[in-house]
Amino acid sequence: MKKSVLLIFAFSFFFILVGADYKVMLLGDLHFDSEKYHIAPNGEKSGHANTIRHSNMWKKQSPEMLANSAKILDKSFPFVIQLGDIVEGYAATTEQLCQMLTDSFYAVKKFYPEHKFLSVKGNHDVRRVITKKVNGSLQNISLWEHDAYNKSFLPLIAKELDRKSLESHFSVSFNNDLYIFYDDFADEQTSVNFLKKTLSDNPSVRHVFFITHIPLLPCSTKKPWNLAPRASEIIKLLADRNAIILAGHTHATSFIKVKVNGKPLTQLVISSLGFLWNKKNAMDIFAEDLKQYLFKLDNIQKQNPKFADVKNYLNTMTVEELIIYNVRSIQGFAVMKVNDDNSVFAEIYNDDSSKPVLVKKLH
Repeated sequence: MKKSVLLIFAFSFFFILVGADYKVMLLGDLHFDSEKYHIAPNGEKSGHANTIRHSNMWKKQSPEMLANSAKILDKSFPFVIQLGDIVEGYAATTEQLCQMLTDSFYAVKKFYPEHKFLSVKGNHDVRRVITKKVNGSLQNISLWEHDAYNKSFLPLIAKELDRKSLESHFSVSFNNDLYIFYDDFADEQTSVNFLKKTLSDNPSVRHVFFITHIPLLPCSTKKPWNLAPRASEIIKLLADRNAIILAGHTHATSFIKVKVNGKPLTQLVISSLGFLWNKKNAMDIFAEDLKQYLFKLDNIQKQNPKFADVKNYLNTMTVEELIIYNVRSIQGFAVMKVNDDNSVFAEIYNDDSSKPVLVKKLH
């Protein structure tokens, strides 16, 4: 009983320190890696083709960018949010994947020792690889390892929140705002039920922030159909609450505002951190204008009929209502500013100047 009282007092005191205005650090895909996680029991090297590149990235670029982000932090930041794919994954064994996930948490947390560090599950966070002989030749076979993530990583996040345990879906309330951390890879019906219940249990919060690794609104011309499962259903639920979607996965910054049944919905996707992943021209990655974008959606709909709902509400928009921005330079991070006048802004950083290269109003 005494412990509960102390925890309530601690959080109340923290709220007083922060006040009505506050900020949140947003980190996109990190792909933490080292070659040591990819040595199979028989001594053979396993893993993904990018293992060496990502390992080298974490020797220099990634720590430098994390250090740059840490310079901006102060008491107005209650927490740092990482948007999935904290690790590269593709470890040779389950034990190695668990160790990779644990090591990644502390590799990031050391830059933010005084702040809560929270993360959502990414596809790479639950992938392992085995080398197997198929038709006489060795091939890498990918496996899903949700239990490894639940066992090694979720307890670390639970500890950040002073909770005894944590499911892969969870929510955090702060200053009358609701942060929903959504597992894109869990059972679809269970996931949607979790979202419905969470929204129902929090009817009067000021802002709803939906944290997902895979975007809900199409934002990449390479694979715009690559959306979170049951995206259309989730979009309608979130639009009813004028929510802001925060996502990763595409390795590039994008910003899109739409209207669903006349109700606004905003999505901000944060770039990866470390080096420039997408070396093509920005126009090869994002839509050039509404007409071009919808043309691509026409072709995609033929491949994936489930995409029809998304296409239908995009078709009703004007160019001003569908705006896609991109930031092409060194990959970086973002700061979300939540103000007491109910406005929300995003500052995009991609160098070491501690000055944003782009500021966009989300609400």
